[in-house]
Amino acid sequence: MKEGDVMNVNEIKLKTIYELLGEKFIVPYYQRGYRWTKEQVEQLLKDIWEFSEKNKNENEFYCLQPIVVKKTEEHWELIDGQQRLTTIYLILRFIELKLLKGETLRTDYGKDIFSIDYEVRENSKEFLTKVAYKNQPDDNIDFYYISEAYENISNFFDYPNKFNRSKLDDFLKILLNRIKVIWYVVEEDADAVEIFTRLNIGKIPLTNAELIKALFLNSSNFPNSDKEQMRLKQLQIATEWDEIEYTLQKEEFWFFIFDENNKIFSGRKYDTRIEYIFDLIKKRPKDAEDYFTFFKFYEELKTKDIETLWKEIKRFFYTLKGWYEDNEFYHLIGYLIATGKEITSIKDEYDKKTKSEFREYLKKEILKTINKGNQDIDEIIRIIRELEYGNKNVKNVLLLFNILTLLSNKGANIRFPFDRYKKEKWDIEHVFSQTDIELKGKALKEYVKLILEFWTGEKIETKQLDSNTVNELEKKIEQRDSKELRVSKELFKNLVKIYNGYSNTNELFDETKEELIKAFQEEKIEDRDNISNLVLLDVGTNRAYKNAFFPIKRAIILEKIKSGSFVPIGTQNVFLKAYSTRFDNIMFWTKYDAKDYLDAIIETFNLFFNQSGDENE
Repeated sequence: MKEGDVMNVNEIKLKTIYELLGEKFIVPYYQRGYRWTKEQVEQLLKDIWEFSEKNKNENEFYCLQPIVVKKTEEHWELIDGQQRLTTIYLILRFIELKLLKGETLRTDYGKDIFSIDYEVRENSKEFLTKVAYKNQPDDNIDFYYISEAYENISNFFDYPNKFNRSKLDDFLKILLNRIKVIWYVVEEDADAVEIFTRLNIGKIPLTNAELIKALFLNSSNFPNSDKEQMRLKQLQIATEWDEIEYTLQKEEFWFFIFDENNKIFSGRKYDTRIEYIFDLIKKRPKDAEDYFTFFKFYEELKTKDIETLWKEIKRFFYTLKGWYEDNEFYHLIGYLIATGKEITSIKDEYDKKTKSEFREYLKKEILKTINKGNQDIDEIIRIIRELEYGNKNVKNVLLLFNILTLLSNKGANIRFPFDRYKKEKWDIEHVFSQTDIELKGKALKEYVKLILEFWTGEKIETKQLDSNTVNELEKKIEQRDSKELRVSKELFKNLVKIYNGYSNTNELFDETKEELIKAFQEEKIEDRDNISNLVLLDVGTNRAYKNAFFPIKRAIILEKIKSGSFVPIGTQNVFLKAYSTRFDNIMFWTKYDAKDYLDAIIETFNLFFNQSGDENE
């Protein structure tokens, strides 16, 4: 069974522990015996008691993990949930002995504790029923863990000191009536061993999506349909479910609607991505219990028929798909999601606004990502001009600038790739090099390597440069010498010494630094941390080349573009000097280039946010 597949299900529902009383379970041969530790037993007891203390409302319940069973002639074959069910049995047995003083639950509750038998574990059932009267055995590992668990239960309650008769009675009522399990019955022809292997050996628990699918396809949802009609309706839901999942598995669509850094969904994995849609529909809180979304749909199906509910789910999904297919909504909503806006709040506004009203709403929300207080465009422009490296809004402005650049080009069929932006991790990079940063060790060696490779056009693969290699590299520099490449022999030899680990490497580099700046004709930009000297670049490239001179960075960026790597359009244009109004030297970055770049950002913002809604139609 593949992860994400749903087991053939005959029934799925929530059952109280009381509803399990009187049932007969059997642990099949393919399972190990009882192995819960002291910590696991105590955690279950604490969870139940803390729930009862915090939730006095009788309608509230606490749900345990699923119990997966298969019906046999005389028993329920216990495929998954043996450890929890055995622990609950031991708790009930303890309370029965202490509280009822020899009487059984049947006296007060009309039913006995459920029984647990074992297909191959001799005497385990008998030991389980008489565990309170047995000494801890030395020769049976199953009996040892059962005895330890019972002892831990006894210590937890510490009857009658910690839990007196009244308190123990309250606990029993909570356990029986307000603790529930997800009761998952697989079909009689299902392969129980395969299901067990998937759930236990593979450690792949049932997901909300699997439980919801089983819930939706439950035969009880089609009370007025004959067998053939029911089968066709189930098939329709299953087919449409698969179509939705297929669309969600497309990375371009998935990363348009999903951001793993979102404060609510951070850390959640969606192997079955339709589960994310269900979480959105039910507005799952950040700290919700595991099966929160399943419970919500379970309750909703008590008052709503499956066909109506499924139509609502499809309508929600196709709204998101409609945004994706609308070029303007794709970019504006994609930006908002990428900067932390909750998609459900966007959807709520969409449902109650006209298209033009919704567009204006999006614009205002976008401006809030730059300045929460005043969304006046002139104020926003003033803030942008003053943005400095380290301000979190720099990344938002640069991301938005790249998106609006693409959006403003009506004739181009190019979309911003949110999938690559999110998967490849993008950060802020200086255009003008940070030449006063101290470099030592490997970082210095790599820095010098980049310069030598740029000057010579040759890749340096060796850790040391021998005399023959040095001579060859020197010839390459002489062949490439021009007004844009001013490399003295002394400077070249000093860099070779630094690369080879000359004894006074750091001192030599300090002496060489000024000459390097002259060789690269770097014109110092006073305000190099201003946004006019910053671009978006992937983290890998940023880390490797952050201290390199502009021509080196430019060559690397052009190589990435040529190889088909994603480089944001704004970053491309900066290193191509497409925003610059001076063309006297394309190889170097000056204060004039920085000013032209900032002007391009401002113009792009002004054009978009000052245009009327009609211009977008």
